[in-house]
Amino acid sequence: MLLSPALFRALDVSGTNHPLLVGSVPAIPAIDLTQPPQGLELLCALGDPSNLGALLRSAAAFGPARVVLLEGAAHPFHPKCLRAASNAQFELTLLRGPRWAEVNHAAGPLVALDAGGEDLTRYDWPADLRLILGEEGQGVPADCPARRLSIPTTGAVESLNATVAASIALFARHTRRTA
Repeated sequence: MLLSPALFRALDVSGTNHPLLVGSVPAIPAIDLTQPPQGLELLCALGDPSNLGALLRSAAAFGPARVVLLEGAAHPFHPKCLRAASNAQFELTLLRGPRWAEVNHAAGPLVALDAGGEDLTRYDWPADLRLILGEEGQGVPADCPARRLSIPTTGAVESLNATVAASIALFARHTRRTA
């Protein structure tokens, strides 16, 4: 359906200036983190919808069983997220997670990406675990009781973009588990 420019602007509340999809947003059930992980579960707090979309696209490519969106994460059906994910949302099991403080009590194993952690390429990935990705710039809170993994780099940059780091970790786990 073609809309008049004025009506389109009124409906495009996010200001995307891209085509609009009209439909019902699926419910995202909550997860109980006190229960053990089921396969690889990716816990994420990315607040930028484009970054979350890129992460969901990588997740669909490398197969976590479930993606848990922590409180404060962008909405996975935000127009910018849908565009960046190329609709990967529809290939994933998405769950609503708690705030950070509750992650500290989650059943494990818990693994977090952290520049000061041990070498990710030497990690023996278990079948069931929770991989935690913090928000850009803030990372994973220091009091989170997760094993810390880092991605070896040349050191030419301070850190990797959170989505890029998570994609590398998902790929590393995928290749170790399928080899």
